[in-house]
Amino acid sequence: MVPSFLSRRAAYLAFRVGGILLISQALTGCSNVDWNWDTTWWDPPRRTVRPIRPTPPESHTGEFAYAPRTSGQYVPQAVASTPASVQGEGGSIPASSAQATPVTPPSPLAQPVTPSPMPQPAAGVVSTQAFYQLYLASSDATEQPVPGTARIILSRARPRSLAAVLESLYPPMGRSGSDVESYLIYEQREEFDAARAMVGALDVPLVEKAGNGDAFETGVGMYYSILAQDASVDKALVRECQARFDEARQSGRLDRSRNWAAAILKGRLASEFTYEYPVAVAAFDEAGKIAGEGTLEHMVALWWGADALRMEGGRAAARRNLEKITQTYGKWPLSQVVRRAKAALVGGK
Repeated sequence: MVPSFLSRRAAYLAFRVGGILLISQALTGCSNVDWNWDTTWWDPPRRTVRPIRPTPPESHTGEFAYAPRTSGQYVPQAVASTPASVQGEGGSIPASSAQATPVTPPSPLAQPVTPSPMPQPAAGVVSTQAFYQLYLASSDATEQPVPGTARIILSRARPRSLAAVLESLYPPMGRSGSDVESYLIYEQREEFDAARAMVGALDVPLVEKAGNGDAFETGVGMYYSILAQDASVDKALVRECQARFDEARQSGRLDRSRNWAAAILKGRLASEFTYEYPVAVAAFDEAGKIAGEGTLEHMVALWWGADALRMEGGRAAARRNLEKITQTYGKWPLSQVVRRAKAALVGGK
């Protein structure tokens, strides 16, 4: 009995040892395993990517440098290996372009709604610039100028708020940034020029309630205050802002550019914040009349009019606006308004 018990015991122990060895091999494999896990996959990228596609130095043709203030100067760049720039409070020009003479552009408030013609490249030189970038910066901005862009230092408005208003007046390809610096990207040069010329009229401080100041500036300042409210919009403030725009337009003191902008912004307030689409449609129709057919501003009025008509349920009337945009303003094929109108027509909106 004893030998038989011992043999069974030995067999049982051998079985256990064998089982442990088999399990060990299954878990560890036949070769060494490297357990050095990569723990850095979640780290955010350290490289800052800016949406900039500057023109090669040799292809700069009549581009502009950077204005120190909205009422400051800009210097058209000649074709050269090193682009000129204007920086600082008084504006300093590098030695490479010391012969360039600063040119003071006309005040945006005195310009007609139709933008100035697009500068023609020098003979034998073809510009390869694909995008036009408009930077709006506060006095706290530390970014350095970038070739192929326009950068304006604001004196009173917050860059992000002013960029949002410009987005309604001259819809860009894209917009982003902060209260220190914001930018808008355009493909159509005429839209970029018109937006840049409008900045001076919009560089006003935020206003929380109506005062005794200039009606147009007060309206724009109140618009900034409405944008800052996000979801909790004070509708009484919206109506007061619209009233300031009406007062400014009725005063007869506005030039055509600001008169058109006041009508557009009144319509945007009605469509975006109080959802009074008939009021919006009427404001956009008035803006179109102020601008006159054949202008960028008339095209923008048609676009926002189509948007308000669609929201109101008038899809047929909205489609007529879109068709007029594509048929009349195809001369600006890179315009975001033209692109969006074509896309809306294809989508059946």
